[in-house]
Amino acid sequence: QVAELLRTHPDARLAEPSEDRIANEPGVRVVCTPALPTRDQRLATAWLVRHVVEALEGGRYDAIVLVGGDGALAVLDELHAQGIQVTGRLSAGVPRGVVIGGLADGLPIVTRSGGFGDARALVDTIHRLRNNPNATASPEQKERR
Repeated sequence: QVAELLRTHPDARLAEPSEDRIANEPGVRVVCTPALPTRDQRLATAWLVRHVVEALEGGRYDAIVLVGGDGALAVLDELHAQGIQVTGRLSAGVPRGVVIGGLADGLPIVTRSGGFGDARALVDTIHRLRNNPNATASPEQKERR
């Protein structure tokens, strides 16, 4: 899904958060779990969390899309978020909302399962988010962790 996103969005960048040259450029910024020489999922999650938090602290973002439940929860924990105010959904199984509390308070957020959808699922998620930034497709509700 990431490969398809990078292929179809010329403004998408796969980069380390420390690359200052793209920190404040417009476009989609993709931070992925690296291919580590170990199968330890905890190390991969810790790497991802550190880089996402660094990116959020170092630049301005209109929204964050987190793919994969364990990684999303770990990122929200590190951001000291209290929860997510669910405001709707972009499509079936893809809720949207706003981060409540912590370092990302008020930042729009979209979450989705890591194994959900075909190769274009992430592309479609970004497209819907960009084209309908304020749309809500379901009743508003609060979801706390």
